[in-house]
Parts: sequence; C-alpha cells; structure tokens
Amino acid sequence: MKIENVDGTPVGHILLRPKPKNPDVVDKYLQAANNCIDAGPNKVFNPQLVEKLFTTEIRKHDKSDCDGHLRFDTENSKQWGCVWRERLKCQNVIFVAARLKGKGFKIVCPNHEGVCTANIAEDASIGNEEHTAAGVQLSKVCCKLNQSFNVHQGELYTVKQHMPEVIKTIVMCYKGYCGSSCKVNSYVCAGLPSNHWIKNFIPNGSTCRMTCDDEVKLENCIGILLAPNSLNLVRFLTSTQKSGAFNRALSRCNPKNVSFPRNFPGRAHAAVYMINHRFANSAFLLTEQLGVKITAPKVIRKLKQRDRRQLYIYKHKRSHVEKLQRAKSRNRRYRLHALIHYSQLAFIPKALQIHTMIKIV
Repeated sequence: MKIENVDGTPVGHILLRPKPKNPDVVDKYLQAANNCIDAGPNKVFNPQLVEKLFTTEIRKHDKSDCDGHLRFDTENSKQWGCVWRERLKCQNVIFVAARLKGKGFKIVCPNHEGVCTANIAEDASIGNEEHTAAGVQLSKVCCKLNQSFNVHQGELYTVKQHMPEVIKTIVMCYKGYCGSSCKVNSYVCAGLPSNHWIKNFIPNGSTCRMTCDDEVKLENCIGILLAPNSLNLVRFLTSTQKSGAFNRALSRCNPKNVSFPRNFPGRAHAAVYMINHRFANSAFLLTEQLGVKITAPKVIRKLKQRDRRQLYIYKHKRSHVEKLQRAKSRNRRYRLHALIHYSQLAFIPKALQIHTMIKIV
C-alpha cells in the first residue's frame, strides 16, 4: 500500500507498534544480584511460622493448577529486629503469598513513642491548618496568575493594577458571593452556576464561614503569590510544585544545618539527578560514573524495594480511585468541621473579653 501527500510525494511507512519496555538500571543490577550465590544468606526464622507459611500457601497454589515451584521472594524480604519476614513467590505465574497487614486495630507503634497518628480521629488537629490552607489555595492562585499574564500579554504593570481586586474577589468567592465580582475581576471563575470555579476542598455548592480574622489570614496566604510586591519575585512561577520538589530534594542532599562550600555544586546536581531518575536509578548511575559499582545483593534488593514503593505511591496518588477517595475524605472532614462553630471568646482579644464579662456581671 502506498500513501502519498497532497503534492504526490511518497510518504514513508511508520510502524505504530508499542515500544518495548526498557528495564531500569536497578533491574539490571537486581537480576545479577539474584543469580549470585549470596542471594540466600543466613537468616533467623521461626520454624513454626515457616511451616505454617509453606503449608497454607502450597494449598492455595495447588488450586491454580500450576507446575511451578514456590520460593522465597528475596526482593521483598523485611527484617523485624533480628528475625526476617518472608513471603513465597511462584517462578512461573504471578502468585504471591499474602502477608499479614494492619486491620485497623489500635496498637502501639514500635517505631516511635507516643500516640500514633493512624489512630487519631479525623477532626483532631495534628498540624498547622494555616499552612495547609495556603497549600490548598496554590493551584487556584497559580491558575489565576497564568491567566492574568495571558490576558494582559505579559504586562507586569497592568497585572499589578488588577491584583488587589482579584484577591478580594477570591475571598468573596469562597464566602459564597460568587457573582458579579467574579465576572468582572476573576480570570478563571465566570460567576455562573454552569461556569464557575470548582472548589476541590469543599463540596460543590458549599461555602466557607469565615470571621474577619479568617479573611485577613486568607488574604495574606493569597498575597504570597498575588500581592503587587510579590509579583516581581513569583512572575516566573518558581514556587510551583516542581520547584518545591527540587527544594525538598536539595535539602536532603545539602542540609541547612551543615554548609558544604567545596562540593555544593555536586550536591545540587545530585538532587537534580535524583528528581529526574528516581533515587535507586540515580544511585546506580552516579556510582557507575564514579567507578564504584554497587555489587552487594542485599543493598541492591533494598534499593529495588524502595524504588518499587516510590513508583507505587506516585501512581496510586494519581489514580481515579485515590482521587475519588480524597474527595470523599475532604467532604467528610468538611461535615465534621461544619459541626464546630466559632466560639466568641476564641477570636476576641483578652481586654474585650474582660470588659464583656464585667458588663455581664
């Protein structure tokens, strides 16, 4: 079959086939480590639990009509004190033995002292809510900032003139007055029932009940990016999620409590390498370039386990099921928060409280 362009010139054939999945660097090292004679070093096991593991899992495996053999899954071994926790894996099919997981019971966490956050109620305060609210506003604020530069064709002076009204409009929109103010001053919300900004942290159609102090705090959070004095610093959007991820990686490679003036450029490049290639692949590539390859099977399996966990968390957070679950959790927490009304003595200064109490007496 020949395919020609409009002018009659032939078009080269392109095979639309899926590209083969290239193995990661950590997989190449792991394959060599599993074939090593040190793949099963001396470990401490509980004989009774090992017998129970093999008995139950062999019965389950026989039901699948598979001729493969079960062996220890060395890639997912976990050490608990001086004893190892293992699971079985079939060589032919993807049969993996189930491991006992948490069932939601209130237990004492062995890794740290005090109350574990997994057993705390949802409406309990465990962090800085003001900092969390600032992070919630970041997506809408960045969207408004991008749209404002597009509307005004990059004129920074014109954007500064409109931003004070935009900040007030955002506060009014969250309070429920989404109408004429959004039509005039908002760049992303039209103020209509069918064309308005969807607030992802509260149910659709709901509003925030805020006091005067809450409005001031919200304006200060929004002003971090949209204030006229801040636009000179944030006009290039250097405070987005990607920049934040790199800053967190840089703080790991170059902690603030220790100064490294001699090798700071190398540490900064290592942070960039870790963001682009993930932790395990960057570790293997950097050591390979330095001429010091990682050959210990136990270290390679641990890096592979960490890389698998990192990929699982990355994909799980972006799945539709997890996004729906987060939306349900936000709605449930919002209903719990709606039951808590503001107390008058919570935001009135102490001098006015004493004056009010004297009048009452």
